[in-house]
Amino acid sequence: MSPCCCSFIDTASQGLLSGVERDYWSSFVENPYKTVLALPNYSKVAFFQKGVPFQLRPLVWQKLILVNQKNLTGIPDEAKVLFKNFQHSYNRDISNQIKKDLTRTFPQMDFFRNQETVDSLLTILNVYANYDLDLGYCQGLLFLVGTLFYQLKDQEATFHSLCKIMECEPELRTIFVPATMSTTLEMWNAEFMSILSGVDAELANHLESFCDCKVFLYQWWLSVTLIHAPDFTVNNRIVDFCLMEGWKVGIFKISLGLLLCNRPILMSFGEGDEEVVYQHLLNESKWGNVINNSTAFFGDMLFSMEESFFTESANDVVPQTLVTPKRKHAHKRTGSSVLGMFKSLAVSASSSPPNEGGLNSTMSFSSTESFGVHESRLSVFSPAKDTESIYSNATSLSWDRQIKSTGRPVSFIDSGSFRTTIEDVAAENETLKSLLKRAYSSVEDEALKREISNVIGV
Repeated sequence: MSPCCCSFIDTASQGLLSGVERDYWSSFVENPYKTVLALPNYSKVAFFQKGVPFQLRPLVWQKLILVNQKNLTGIPDEAKVLFKNFQHSYNRDISNQIKKDLTRTFPQMDFFRNQETVDSLLTILNVYANYDLDLGYCQGLLFLVGTLFYQLKDQEATFHSLCKIMECEPELRTIFVPATMSTTLEMWNAEFMSILSGVDAELANHLESFCDCKVFLYQWWLSVTLIHAPDFTVNNRIVDFCLMEGWKVGIFKISLGLLLCNRPILMSFGEGDEEVVYQHLLNESKWGNVINNSTAFFGDMLFSMEESFFTESANDVVPQTLVTPKRKHAHKRTGSSVLGMFKSLAVSASSSPPNEGGLNSTMSFSSTESFGVHESRLSVFSPAKDTESIYSNATSLSWDRQIKSTGRPVSFIDSGSFRTTIEDVAAENETLKSLLKRAYSSVEDEALKREISNVIGV
């Protein structure tokens, strides 16, 4: 554990955090996979309502990016080699465009005006443009990369995080790829407006009567809603939220939350006021009072939205409530929530017999509280076969082409079979339950106390 984390634990032990929070974050830092799997409900409370402690955020993000059954603690050597090998022959036009955009990214923050930061971001984005030839560079990526780098402070870690995010949720990547951008954004818009109509038909009809919602929605989505945030605290909370909830689901929830928060203002405008609406929603003013209480926004409003509501097919009838949505056939798209993928790993590890090459890469998202679809892709949360490339899902990427042409396999996870059994999870669960029992008496929140009592059987 790093000195910063030890310092945080020591500070927290002086009474700034409850015993439950101290024990949770200590356990999470030690093994996030088993901690989130054993305490799924409290994990969401800790992330969204309590908030990730700022001292731990860089480590927490790295853990969530790297997390899988092997509990990796650092960037794979293959990823470091990849980052180094692509630092050459940059596309001149792309590089010049990145330089221009860097001066317009988070201009109010000294950190992003520092030349060392500018050079680092330029390198990361140039390397990614070389690596992902189909995507190249899109200005919106700069906001995500900038936010990641602000916390991680490391070029390799930021590049690796970007690659894994794009691998984890391929549909997110397609909104940045020129060949698929228009089609994907159109699909997202149809899905989102269907959701908005189901949640607040009056607001949806009112906006569509005189506005083109694509004008502001596309900007939000292409910047992962990180553009024009009034305070970097909001950017941090956005990434916290999307890492746990899944990127598309997270972006949709944040977009819906922003429109609902701005409902009184939006309903006051009408025909001829569309430019005023665009001006408001395309600037930091849309965040309104969120900046004064981000926990109420992320921890109450967004936290209360049912994830399955956002993973239904756009062709389904959208239910009129977020609280008790009717379950229908799932869209081929899924969210990439940490909890859902952890559950799929546990189910696969316990029920699928291992083969000579390791765990079967076809994983079933069979949890009834997660998704009703089947995935045959690998992600940051999945054990990879030795024959898979380091970023196995990005089949159109130059690194993948290079591997196929040379016939040299690259593995994200070290060779050898890795087995996680139900007994492992059960043992960890019992350990966490014992920690909860010790902290139970000091909990003042009655709702939380009831939830804990259900877990530990008090």
